[in-house]
Amino acid sequence: MYEDNPNITVSTGEETEEETPPPTDNPMDGVIDALQQVASLENAHADCVTKMTEQQATIAELRAQVDTLRYTQIDGSDSRLADFWEKAHELAVNANHCDIFDDLVEALGGPRRRFGYTVTLAITGYINIDVEAVDAGDAIDEAREAYRNGYVDNDFGNLDGVDEDWYNAEAERND
Repeated sequence: MYEDNPNITVSTGEETEEETPPPTDNPMDGVIDALQQVASLENAHADCVTKMTEQQATIAELRAQVDTLRYTQIDGSDSRLADFWEKAHELAVNANHCDIFDDLVEALGGPRRRFGYTVTLAITGYINIDVEAVDAGDAIDEAREAYRNGYVDNDFGNLDGVDEDWYNAEAERND
């Protein structure tokens, strides 16, 4: 029954029969398929051209960045020079050329060396101390005593070692 029809394949075993559709007599079917393939290829080509244009723009941007990094003068404070300045400082210390190094760093705009300092500040201030006394002179003496003994709360923090200028003391009565 199938032996006479070349479009039907019969297989044995677990496979099932497959039938190929009979050929059509319409010659336009092949043309339509070819046109669909051409349209698909044109769309794929357009996508490739778009991607290629985007990648060319990216390449141009990256080349501009490389040129900038390659040919632009680097400022001495640029973070990319941190290792350079550190090594240069080490070499200057070892060769005892710190003064020359400091002059070069300043002239080139590099990070200047930092040193630890202890700073002594002279502080002049006034605080009001409320005391009870019989007169202004006695009130000043009471205030001095309260201050020396630490009975005074102030906003200055630790005032150890502050020179006390008692000659400018004033007292005002709170009536």
